[in-house]
Amino acid sequence: MPIEQENVRVVQGIYDAFMRGDVPAILAQVSEEVDWCVVGPKVVPFAGQFHGREEVARFFQVAAEATDRSDESLKPEVQELIAQGEKVVAFGNDRVQFRPGGLYDGWWIHVWTLREGRVVALREYFDTAMAVELCRAAG
Repeated sequence: MPIEQENVRVVQGIYDAFMRGDVPAILAQVSEEVDWCVVGPKVVPFAGQFHGREEVARFFQVAAEATDRSDESLKPEVQELIAQGEKVVAFGNDRVQFRPGGLYDGWWIHVWTLREGRVVALREYFDTAMAVELCRAAG
């Protein structure tokens, strides 16, 4: 199987695990030395740089505490995956309730880097202006 197809398969599996709420399955696909970065200002609780699998686990914990996905309509949607070499770029939309700031209904872009079937880096970009507004409303 070409590397691009394998990398898309791994990334799609990560999104499937996220939809099930299966963080251990996600972490199993992440390198011990992963560099996970959610680009955004510190007012967004889950923005920042996370190094290593344990810090990525902490990222998921902080994100779960800052948001609510209990309603079935609150979920991300992967719209497109583009792969070249060890990179997979994903475009999508998300609907998630910030606690207690309000509904985020906006876009995101993930740039994944994989080596030997494991995620070694992630860069997440999203509508930070909307997220900041919701976080400030939460006080």
